Amino acid sequence: MQVARPLVHDGIVLRLWAAARAGRLPHALLFEGRAGIGKVAAASWFAMGCLCARGPGEPCGTCGPCRRVTSGGEEANHPDLFVIDPLAEEEEQIKIGRIAERGREEGSSRASLEAFLGLRPFEAALRPVLVRESHRMNVSAQNALLKSLEEPRAGTVLVLESH
Repeated sequence: MQVARPLVHDGIVLRLWAAARAGRLPHALLFEGRAGIGKVAAASWFAMGCLCARGPGEPCGTCGPCRRVTSGGEEANHPDLFVIDPLAEEEEQIKIGRIAERGREEGSSRASLEAFLGLRPFEAALRPVLVRESHRMNVSAQNALLKSLEEPRAGTVLVLESH
């Protein structure tokens, strides 16, 4: 995952980190707006700052957690970060199998959000989940996501991006 300070929206992300430090960060965020305005860049930068050894705050880019976020391609190598990106996965929709275990197709190598949330945090106090183009969720996936939204796990912040 490539992460850089966004050209816009950085002020909003700085306020979100301040809320996290104060213990007032909501368990779910929606980054909504026109396509191409930097929502994904802001969400990625926010996630990296949540996982940074100095965070939550502006990521240093050099610590172990920051390096794990930026390595490993689109999914990153950080064990406390979960990314659903239908564009990178070349999928038209986000299906229930990416959200809930009960909908997983046999032989699928992609983990579900439900399985990720069932794990304990490895090293981070905040565990960001990024769902890019969340408007692509089919109805079954939307209904499955409601459980995570209604019963949030401690330390997890769901970031939904949509246009």
